Amino acid sequence: MNEGNGHGNGLVGREQFLALGKRPRRMEPVDIPELGGNLYVRSLTASERDQWEFDTARERAKGKAGNFRARLLVLAACDQSGAPLFRPEDAEVIGAMEQSIVEAVVDRAWKLNRMTPRDLEEVGKNSQPVPSES
Repeated sequence: MNEGNGHGNGLVGREQFLALGKRPRRMEPVDIPELGGNLYVRSLTASERDQWEFDTARERAKGKAGNFRARLLVLAACDQSGAPLFRPEDAEVIGAMEQSIVEAVVDRAWKLNRMTPRDLEEVGKNSQPVPSES
């Protein structure tokens, strides 16, 4: 079997593929003019993206927007070493911020993570409405 080097038509082996999980996440800086500096956004893991999509679908099934931009910012924003800047509970405060500040970070996170508006449309498309809690 041709294991290849991952370029061209060579077959990528199990160990080569799993080794990708050990490399550092991709990161890009985002300028925040209102603060006179920048922060970084990082690539999400597959599990983080799945959880974000699940939470977004669940909120949509309840008929809510679910603060999806702020939750994505919380997942993706990091410092220069890749450590998360925010905690999940920060999403409420971030969701109340001026949209243009949040959108600058979220736009970069969308691009870095190869997310598209169509991806967002698909999230929750097939989910069933959740009965309201009494």
